[in-house]
Amino acid sequence: MKKLNYFFVFFLIAFLISGCSEFETNQDFLNPENNSELKKAKVPIPAKCWITSVPDFSQGSVLCTPGELEVEVLKGGWMSGIEAQGGKLDTEKSIWNVVSCDFDSEKLLVIEHVEGKHTMMRGDYFLYTGTLSLNITNGAIAGVINVYEGVGRFEGGTAEVAITGMYNFETNVATMYGEGFWVFSD
Repeated sequence: MKKLNYFFVFFLIAFLISGCSEFETNQDFLNPENNSELKKAKVPIPAKCWITSVPDFSQGSVLCTPGELEVEVLKGGWMSGIEAQGGKLDTEKSIWNVVSCDFDSEKLLVIEHVEGKHTMMRGDYFLYTGTLSLNITNGAIAGVINVYEGVGRFEGGTAEVAITGMYNFETNVATMYGEGFWVFSD
């Protein structure tokens, strides 16, 4: 009976070791550093980001329409944070700009039309446009960003990302979370 128990324990340990090494080997496709298999599959890949704006006050502001209400927003700055498919942003090379804005006085919303570039620390980057609304009563941010071009790991990719967040009126800093999907054509 003891021989059978030892054999069983030996078999169980051997099975676990081989199973774990097989699991580790097959994790390559899940690694954000190597998503070529997911790209080849032509399936949507989750896109997530956790970002914070870094205002550049030297750029000035943009006057929202209607101009007679004299509502202005900061023109641009940099972004810091993390992109799930690329890693940490290179803040000095990750920019955002407000192209234009509108003020909805009935809903108390500033609607910003933005464009920008998110550059990862490895040098990969993507370009985007989007529309974000800012509730001036509580600082809530909501909107959609559309990625239309990329370089490096983002080449051939487009994405639509829903953005939510909060704006601090004292510091002019926005903290946002984004979630959507990447689609790669190549």
